[in-house]
Amino acid sequence: MQTRQQYVPFPALPQLLTANINQESTDMDSLLTFLDGCSHQSAIITDVVYCVNDWNIGGVINLQHHGLVMTVHGQGYLTLDFGRHGLTWMLCDVFPAFPEGTCLVRGFEVQIDPAVVKDYCAKTKPFQWVGNNCKSWSKGMLEDMEIEEASGRDMLEDGETASFVEHQDHRLSRFVSCA
Repeated sequence: MQTRQQYVPFPALPQLLTANINQESTDMDSLLTFLDGCSHQSAIITDVVYCVNDWNIGGVINLQHHGLVMTVHGQGYLTLDFGRHGLTWMLCDVFPAFPEGTCLVRGFEVQIDPAVVKDYCAKTKPFQWVGNNCKSWSKGMLEDMEIEEASGRDMLEDGETASFVEHQDHRLSRFVSCA
């Protein structure tokens, strides 16, 4: 009896999911699957940017919003935004613009397995104005990644608007134009 050989690529790695590119999503299962695929393919997180912006309700109540942008090697930029509607995420092919009212931007060069981010996201509890809000969630993520806020570099200067350029070695550099 003749046997027929089949070509099977080795090693068989899962395809990285790139669904929702440049489109916000609250689909936690897709986020966790994406991060799991990145972890399995050793697509590490090389930069984390912690961003805070001022906003208000009706011009009367002043608030701040906290969020994160991560560079996932070979995949793009992952934004994580925790708020009243839960965890919103987006995978971008270019570094996203800072929101209006941005008042703090801290950048960190890191080498983090996406599994750390996946585990933190998976245990996210519902939003609460007091106790489990965007600030506590973002700072908790930094803590789980063993990042000290004071160790970051200031990436925003008064009176300037900034954008970032990714180099071939996946470092981020700030391109600044004065307003």
